[in-house]
Amino acid sequence: MENKSLSLAYPKGNNSSSNLCLRGSLDPNVVRGKVVLCDKGANDRVEKGLVVVKEANGIGMILANTPETGEELLADSQLLPAVAVGRKVGDVIREYVKTESNPTVDFTFVGTVVKVKPSPVVAGFSSRGPNAIAPQILKPDVIGPGVNILAAWPENVGPTSLESFLALLWLVLMLQE
Repeated sequence: MENKSLSLAYPKGNNSSSNLCLRGSLDPNVVRGKVVLCDKGANDRVEKGLVVVKEANGIGMILANTPETGEELLADSQLLPAVAVGRKVGDVIREYVKTESNPTVDFTFVGTVVKVKPSPVVAGFSSRGPNAIAPQILKPDVIGPGVNILAAWPENVGPTSLESFLALLWLVLMLQE
């Protein structure tokens, strides 16, 4: 998508399954042709886009963190146009969608962004210091590459192990032969 203004849906229902974008929770009549705002949590992040939003005929996704997930952003191999935002930005978007009668969103692909600051960032699941037994030892003591990095993947492996993607990958590979 390039410089397109699109309708934005936040399918908040009576329970949290719709705003969490769980399987079967989105109404295709509401979502069709729209970018869907999904709250992070409960199910796989790629599943929200590839399975839930796409199967409901949505054309893109904004994945917003909640108070439980905070500001940490994780790199995902989303297979439809998508953007991940922290809790603060997510709260602003949620409020906009609730108060605007015809909410819209602009998705513009600007290519790969490098030299993002702050970088490198210690993964959220890494231990933090100082060490409880020896306070002079700070943690983490080493920051190494390999976590939260998007990269290419081999043709026969794919970016996710979701069954729906694997079935699609198998079909594509069979058609190429």
